Amino acid sequence: AGKSTFINALLGSVFSSVSIDSETTVLTKYRYSEKGNYIKLSYYKTHEWDALWQSVLRANQNSIRNDRGDFLSEFNRLSADEMKTQLLNRNEDVFYPSSEFELKEIVSKCLSCDSQYHYFVKEAEIGLATYTMPKNVVIVDALGLDDPVSYRVDLSNEYLLKSNIVLLCIKADNAQLSSHELKEYADLFSSVKDAQQIYIVGTQYDIPDNFTKYWTENSYPEYVKQFSAKSYYNSTNSIENRLLHVSAWYYNIIQKAKTDVTFWENEYNVDYLAEILCRTLGTTVAYQYGTDAISLKKCLEEHFDKIEAITNLPNVSNYIVVGPIRDFDRTSLNDFKNIYQNICNRVRGTYNQNYSRPSSELTTRMIELDSKIARKHHDDELEINSIKVLIKSLENKD
Repeated sequence: AGKSTFINALLGSVFSSVSIDSETTVLTKYRYSEKGNYIKLSYYKTHEWDALWQSVLRANQNSIRNDRGDFLSEFNRLSADEMKTQLLNRNEDVFYPSSEFELKEIVSKCLSCDSQYHYFVKEAEIGLATYTMPKNVVIVDALGLDDPVSYRVDLSNEYLLKSNIVLLCIKADNAQLSSHELKEYADLFSSVKDAQQIYIVGTQYDIPDNFTKYWTENSYPEYVKQFSAKSYYNSTNSIENRLLHVSAWYYNIIQKAKTDVTFWENEYNVDYLAEILCRTLGTTVAYQYGTDAISLKKCLEEHFDKIEAITNLPNVSNYIVVGPIRDFDRTSLNDFKNIYQNICNRVRGTYNQNYSRPSSELTTRMIELDSKIARKHHDDELEINSIKVLIKSLENKD
């Protein structure tokens, strides 16, 4: 829940106003690009599409997300079959948008669930010239764990297994996790190399009334209790150090209000911001400035840092960067050292196995080579000494 909105907030202003869809259906990678923004799209091959289609038909209609019904009905409503011949087996497309606006348009056209395109896009890669994460970090927006279309889940899981960090986003407005959800989370924990790679992010925690209190008194203690179990972290300390909460949607709204002058021209935006101010600061504080756009703007400016802190996005971003991402280079170096050591051990083992008893011929040749080297050194010394004598005699003549 809330993965794409959370990623938008982590990435900064480029995607803060882009709403792809509440359910990600195309695995999307975000990375730094030193040559400017770009979007790369890869498409399904025929055999891959056939496998995906069969998994749609087999999808469990009783699952939390009825993707069989949703997939087929939306597929037909959008007449997506018309694009099938054009997009299946297509070579990669790479777009280099000339502006931020064009970038958003391409994303909306190709990845939105309202577009015919997204059914046939296997994977998207978005390169960003302005990137808030360290440059060697790639963020992957994977599909939800509850996606019953097994083919898409398998593609997504390939990235989970290769990832150094997994951010498990759980909707935080309901502290009670169902047995179905807990089983999916347990499967995730059992599949990764190390449970310590997983960080749990309570998203959309701003939904309940008095949401900061609800998180502290309900969601947080319940999550600590559940994820301390053996199937997960098997430790209270581990979950406490890896349990975060965030209101990425509130963060994106206040950032847009702060940086985009056109924000205040939309009456709906102003009303929505008024609600945010009331919920974060209290009605008394928010409305003491007045209810018009100019007054609300002044209120936001004077209390921006406090509202931003309540969203907890800066803390989450900083926690991720100074924690596991900061250690990424060190971890990678250790991985390379281990690989190198394994190679050395294999080479050493092969050498010892084949040459533990050197042949007499090899020994004889080594002795002859040592003798030749010694004679060459002797000859070189004689030549150097003769040159020194010659130079000295010439100096005396001068």
